[in-house]
Amino acid sequence: GARAMMQIEHPHVVRLIHPPDTENGFHYFVMEYAAGGDLHGQILGGHLGVGDGLQAIAAVGKALQHAHERGIVHRDVKPENILLRADHTPVLTDFDLVALGDSTGGTRTGALGTFVYAAPEMQMDAKTADHRADVYSLAMTAVFVLARRKLGAEAVRRTAAVVKRLACDERVKEVLLRALDEDPDARFQNVVAFCRALTGDDG
Repeated sequence: GARAMMQIEHPHVVRLIHPPDTENGFHYFVMEYAAGGDLHGQILGGHLGVGDGLQAIAAVGKALQHAHERGIVHRDVKPENILLRADHTPVLTDFDLVALGDSTGGTRTGALGTFVYAAPEMQMDAKTADHRADVYSLAMTAVFVLARRKLGAEAVRRTAAVVKRLACDERVKEVLLRALDEDPDARFQNVVAFCRALTGDDG
């Protein structure tokens, strides 16, 4: 995870203050402290509105695209892994399940990630997951922001029904359903396209 963070160096990725090192037989690295908590807690606590939550997702989407262009797939995007700095700048953290293009991390078998937010292919065999798995996870994070409640198994088993109950316009629901398609080929093929469609930004 620390290795991936060193490669990315993006404004919306948590900063690595001290690279991986050892002391007295212990391995460690030092990350910045994000004083604003995480997206999960801020949404559930009512401290962050839907609009700000979606803007945070769009910002993290830029970081993910930056990572994908460098052959890095996060594989564990979820509200708890989007931290907020004191000025509310969102930053992506926890690259522990990352797949690096030049490492064996991308060849793991078995399920990885957090059940509700992990793409279907992550649940079956993580080695088949590419950047489109992050598109799915970011979209499910958007569902959480719009629902403003914890998501349970229903979000996975009855995705369409959960999305249709969201308090947002039909255009946004269609965007979410496409990004959450079980078939990676049917989803948005990159994070930027998804985020632009989600926020209505054509630029």
